[in-house]
Amino acid sequence: MALIRYSDFDSLRLREFAADDPDFSEEAEDHGTGFVEDIRGISFLRARSHPEQLHTVDLEFRYAPPAVAQAVIGRLGLDLSAFDSRKAVEQICGAAARQETWPPDYRVAWYEVGDSDRFRLRCGFGNDDRLDVIVLERLDFAMDRESE
Repeated sequence: MALIRYSDFDSLRLREFAADDPDFSEEAEDHGTGFVEDIRGISFLRARSHPEQLHTVDLEFRYAPPAVAQAVIGRLGLDLSAFDSRKAVEQICGAAARQETWPPDYRVAWYEVGDSDRFRLRCGFGNDDRLDVIVLERLDFAMDRESE
């Protein structure tokens, strides 16, 4: 899978895909650790310490507008589609680096993907074992934490 490079990931903004969506917003994150652009089911997060660099893309397929979600996935270079089977995801991403099951049977798997620019891909699989959430995070810097 040929994922997006960090230099191109940095410049992605949700407004490119959904600026006309009436639910589109861009604001400082609640805890003051970063900035978030979002619409129903899709969030783009940037750390306060790296405001020009995208850190995380979060997609919840049940809520996201399908055309916007698929356009975002395409730009990221992910060969995945909403509600793919867990087996299909494993064929594309390889073996999960870590897996957990939350009662009663919701499964989450973490993959390390990408070539020279590495990402952590978290995939959530609903009770029917279909992909319903993906979270793609860059690995070259951490998201800021709330100061205590």
